Amino acid sequence: MPFFFEFMDQAWLPASLHATLRDVLGFHLRVTLGYYYRWAADRAYEVARQSGIDYVAEVGAGAAGFSERLATLVVRERAPIRVDVSDLRPDAGRYRQLERDFPGVLRAHLEPVDLLQWTMPAGTTLVVMSAAFHHVPFAIRPRFLHVLARHRVLIFESVTRTVPSMLGCAIGFLPALLTPVYFVRRSSGRWRRFFWCWLIPVAPVMVAWDGVVSCLRCWTEDEWRAQLRQAGVSDRAVRMERRRFSHMIGW
Repeated sequence: MPFFFEFMDQAWLPASLHATLRDVLGFHLRVTLGYYYRWAADRAYEVARQSGIDYVAEVGAGAAGFSERLATLVVRERAPIRVDVSDLRPDAGRYRQLERDFPGVLRAHLEPVDLLQWTMPAGTTLVVMSAAFHHVPFAIRPRFLHVLARHRVLIFESVTRTVPSMLGCAIGFLPALLTPVYFVRRSSGRWRRFFWCWLIPVAPVMVAWDGVVSCLRCWTEDEWRAQLRQAGVSDRAVRMERRRFSHMIGW
């Protein structure tokens, strides 16, 4: 299957538009797919507590909505878990704010971090990719899996390669127009959200396109098992879970 382009992956986009695309995606994951962050963070927290995990490291974190939700849960439960956030294109302003909101719990990397060059935090770590793995081109996914296969991993995707999921993404530009309203209390980026969602409303349409492409980029369960076998992960170690349009792969 062709690896169609996503606007979110394009380096030529203005930084303000790229940040707004992340906000629109964040709106969908919090509102349109309101269960997603709650479900993903709860599942990661459950695995971490059961396995004696010291760190949960979100790689390819984007706007770090997953880590924000997880850190909130860690603080509420007073759990001995630290959250580590990194991305190839880090949102430094957002990450600094998260560190201020969760002192001593959340640590963010403000420099670009490439998973293939990444050094895991000391201690027992659970690696998480939240709505990020589908951005990895097909050609280099085997290299990524060989890196990830050495660790405890949970991969969450907010969409699946199904017709209902693609249709939901296609019409998602309509609710996405409410993104500036949803984030109105977040002063950082307020005017760029108004600009790219209302004045020149390209961000909601771009994210709708990206959503459909994300569905097409996702692997089926059989494809995941076949690829993980090649990376050295046995079928018995793999667990998969579906939640409405979303799914999880763990080992």
